[in-house]
Amino acid sequence: AVAGAAASAGRATGCSCADQRWCSPITAPPPPHEVFAFAVAIGGTTAEQWPGFNWDLVTTVAWDVGANETVCDAHRRGVRVIIPVAGPFALYGHGPNSAAYARLVLNASARSEWVAAQLARVASKGADGLVFDIEGAEQVKNKTAAGLVSLVSELRTKARAVNPHFQISFTTPAYVAQKYIDQDGVGYDWVSLKQLVDVSHTRVGAGG
Repeated sequence: AVAGAAASAGRATGCSCADQRWCSPITAPPPPHEVFAFAVAIGGTTAEQWPGFNWDLVTTVAWDVGANETVCDAHRRGVRVIIPVAGPFALYGHGPNSAAYARLVLNASARSEWVAAQLARVASKGADGLVFDIEGAEQVKNKTAAGLVSLVSELRTKARAVNPHFQISFTTPAYVAQKYIDQDGVGYDWVSLKQLVDVSHTRVGAGG
């Protein structure tokens, strides 16, 4: 049975779910404990990975879940679907995206336009939220850390106005969890971000 899906929070465009309720985000309150699963379409499709999940445990699934059939299937099982944010986030304050990233988070008009575009993407897929999976360093000394907090804060406010249970997830590298700002002035304002996101998790692995 679907858990509280409702069109008032945004029905997917051109939805082909067998049950139209599955085209809309889940509006029931979130569970007290989250079991978060990533589905990455490497060497196949996300749909091919679906049978491998323990659906009795998973509460939210993220990443390559844009295919309509996966959103339908997750909602059929009462599981939330969140999609990755779009924009110059891949390398954060470093590399080729650094200038575009700064222009986005340091400009109020640009932030508002970005938020509106992301909410439209979520609504078009009938998804339940967004995931920031950046896994890179962030320049605190050029004040983009504060801009990121403003961006996430605006996203949360406007998203919750549409869907009170809209989920925002945020992934950081392992070293960010160990210290907020290192000797080079690189880090996040993680204390503020934790107040704005629903699920926060740390990337641990080679090079993390």
